[in-house]
Amino acid sequence: MATETETKFAAVDHDALRGKLQALGARRVSLVFEENAVWDTPGRMLKQHGKLLRIRQDDATRLTFKTPAAGGTGQLKVVEEHETRLEDAQAMGRVLAGLGFQEVFRYQKLRETWVLGEVLCLLDLLPFGAFLELEGPANALEDTCRALGLDPAAGTSKTYHALHQEHRASLGLPPEDSFVFPEEQARQLQERARN
Repeated sequence: MATETETKFAAVDHDALRGKLQALGARRVSLVFEENAVWDTPGRMLKQHGKLLRIRQDDATRLTFKTPAAGGTGQLKVVEEHETRLEDAQAMGRVLAGLGFQEVFRYQKLRETWVLGEVLCLLDLLPFGAFLELEGPANALEDTCRALGLDPAAGTSKTYHALHQEHRASLGLPPEDSFVFPEEQARQLQERARN
């Protein structure tokens, strides 16, 4: 089990952030295209309790369970994370279905990971925008925000799912849980991650 502390920033400029990260001596460690499937009970009991059960496929396949932990604020999200690698996502899906869970939504993202000291700096491209997610010790997150020219108070603890719902509402669109790229764009992003 690991405790994860994170904050997110919306509508960021990835090119500008890359330049700042390079100038600060950060190290780029990966670029992956993620396919995520979120599972829950038919009544969405996990969501009601702030929990997440997910199968993620990128350069590996993992089962992740997140549950709220003490210390969260409006800007910082703190969770306990349990994660294990999987050999077969479809087989795990059948196990979860057999236990009474169902896949409730899917989402995709292109994630570029940089490491700056104790902090993971994640440049995330989602179908509804460009984001920066920072993960690390709370005090290091604040220092990293400032080093990148960001106001720590402008960060959010909201999930990408919640941010997607807000985005749709701002456009006058009905709620939609899943957020995936159009097929051709997804193919191009997958190719970019492989090269």
